[in-house]
This record gives sequence, structure tokens and C-alpha cells, in this order.
Amino acid sequence: MTDSTTVSARDLGSLYQYLEVLALTIILHKIIPVKPVKGYVCDWDGKPLLYRLNGLKVLVSAVAFYISLDILNIRPLTTFSHNFPAIALSATLIGLTASTLFYIFPTNPLVPDNPYRRTLTTDLLTSPRKTTLSKLRDANASTHPLWLRFYTGVEFNPRVQGIDVKMFLYLFGAVMLELVVLASVVAEKRRDGGVSGPMLLCAGMYTWFCGEYMYHEDVHLYTYDIFAEKVGFKLLFGCLTFYPFFYPLPIYALSLHPTPTPLSPPLSLFLTALFITGWTLTRGANLQKHAFKINPKQPYYSVLFDTIRIPQRTLPGSTLLVSGFWGLSRHINYAGEIIQAIAIALIVISATPAAGWWVWAAAVSYPAYYVALFVPREREDGRVCEGKYGKVVWGEYVRRVRFRILPYCY
Repeated sequence: MTDSTTVSARDLGSLYQYLEVLALTIILHKIIPVKPVKGYVCDWDGKPLLYRLNGLKVLVSAVAFYISLDILNIRPLTTFSHNFPAIALSATLIGLTASTLFYIFPTNPLVPDNPYRRTLTTDLLTSPRKTTLSKLRDANASTHPLWLRFYTGVEFNPRVQGIDVKMFLYLFGAVMLELVVLASVVAEKRRDGGVSGPMLLCAGMYTWFCGEYMYHEDVHLYTYDIFAEKVGFKLLFGCLTFYPFFYPLPIYALSLHPTPTPLSPPLSLFLTALFITGWTLTRGANLQKHAFKINPKQPYYSVLFDTIRIPQRTLPGSTLLVSGFWGLSRHINYAGEIIQAIAIALIVISATPAAGWWVWAAAVSYPAYYVALFVPREREDGRVCEGKYGKVVWGEYVRRVRFRILPYCY
């Protein structure tokens, strides 16, 4: 058999493997029992959308399935690591195909092109702008350039066979990401005869990232991307390809580096504390906002079983929080995400002092991506909020909460 034939067979097998994980995730999402949850987003008649939230159960079940295949010697888990480039290439093909299909065959071709660049949400049902928004539901977004419509998408919350596309994309991305992470751990163990401290620490952070994200799935129904972004190339390619194969580049690079340098206990503690700090900022901020959205009349947000109470204060005449986490910066949750990524990158850099430049580049790519994503998104969200609240109120909010993302820096 020629080398080209071998490569083609491997690529085809990687495509099947990727599609298998996608199919398994769909099946588990459909069959695992779940109680429907009302979301923050409404349809254009003002009825809150219902969601199937079983992400953590699906994540655990899918991972358990592939671990079982490995234990039973049916298929090694390490294929997700050894075939990483080929599977990522297959994911690229599927991401591009899905983006094209959703653009050509949207479930609702006439979508609102509203001035906020967001869909209708429960808080807008009582807004004086409700009438204006309702009139937009049959407007066509054809005024935008084709490339922009392809990139951002043409509808906000498409559903296929009872599956909310947005929430499923995040679920699948987490499943595939976790499989790559675990495969990297197993690959190092079988190559070196054990798992290094840096690998364990790095994998633990990734696993926490995926698991707690799925645990707090209901909280993410209230985040920016769910109500303000459409389903297009950005989200489809992002979750089908970029999320599961770009995010784990640091740990994948670490798995290829033989015998990583052990981290000293103080350094390990520092990097763990850095990661926890980032997680506290992003998760604390999202939980605080979620609590406020659920019950805006609650005077405080409780933390640690009600041992800490953060006053829920808003700017007069608006629903803009200016207390607690949201008094530190206008997007403190973005700062937390960046800090978590920096902690993971520093683990890889510290454990590979003599590695080639590509290992460090892979490590730095993760936090660098977050910076590239969040800085323009923060600007876009500012324009959205200025349109929603008006220039006077938004201007006062900006004066009240001075920093955009990182407190006392930016």
C-alpha cells in the first residue's frame, strides 16, 4: 500500500470518527431525559423559548462511552490525539459545509435585521420599543453584504428536529474538546509510562472548564451570544471546528513533548490560583447576572451559601448592574476567560523550556485568541447597549463603570 493510500484511508477514518462523535452527541442529547427550561430569548410573538438542557449528562455519557471502548480494546482513546490533525481537517470540512447549508437553507429565511443586532428577549417584552421590534420580525436582512451575512448568519435561534442549534453546538464542542484532552493524557501515559504533573494540571483545568460550563448550562441562556448573535459561519465553524480543535492546542502540544519539566510546588499553586481567579471572575459575573435576570427585585446576590451578600444595584432608569463583579468592569467575565487561558498557557511554557518555538506558539494561541475575540465583541456590545438604553443612560453607565474588560487596566 502506498503512503498516499495510507494517508487517504487515515483521513477517511478520521472523518468517520468525527461524524461518529457528532452522531453520538445528537443521540444522547435526544434520549437522555430532561425537563424543558424557559430561556431568556423569545420567539417573535413574545413567547420564551424552551430548551433541553442535559449537557453535563451528555458530556459524561459520551466520555464514558469512549473510555469504555479503550478499556475493552475496541478502539484506543489515543486516536483523538494521534489523529488530531486529520480529525481537525475533517472538522474543517464539516464546519464549512454546515455554514454553507445553514446560509442557503435557513429554517426561517426572513429574519429580523433589528437595530440592536439581537433577538427579542423577556426584558424587552415590557420595553417601550417592543412595538418597534415586533414590526421587524418579517424584515429581510438582505441589505448586508453577502460575506457578512454568511459570516454572522441569517437567523438568531434556528431549531432542527427539536434541537436548539446554538446550545447543541456548544455541547458538541465541549464533548469533542474533552475527548482530545483525555486522549492527550492517555497518549503521554502510554508513551512515557506515566502522566506528568504539568499534564495532570493542564488536563484538570480543561476538564473543569468543560464540566462546569455544562453544569451551568442554564446560566448561558442569558449570555451575549445566545441573544445577540445569529447562527452563521462564526458560530457553526467556531463550535464544530475551532472550539474543539483550537482550544486544546496547548495540551496537544504538551502531549507531543517528551518528559515535560516538572513544575515546582509554588509555581503549581500559583498557576492553580491564577486559573481559579479567572474562573471566579467569569463564573461569578455570569451567575450574578443570571440571578438578577431571574429575579431583578432581589436586593442582593448571595455567594457561598449566603455567607457573602453582594448588593444588586443598577444604574437608575436601566437594568445595567453596577455592583459586585459588574462594578469592576463592563465585561469582567471576559477578563476571567482570558486569565484562565493564560494559566493553561503558562503551564505548557513552564514545562517545556527547551521546546521549539511551535510549542510556545501553540500555548500562547489560546489566550491570544480570547483577546482577539473579546476586544471587538466588547465594542460591538457597547453599540448594542447604546442602542437599547440610549446615549444618555449608556454614557452615564460608562462613566460609572470605567473599565471595559480588565479592571484598572483596560
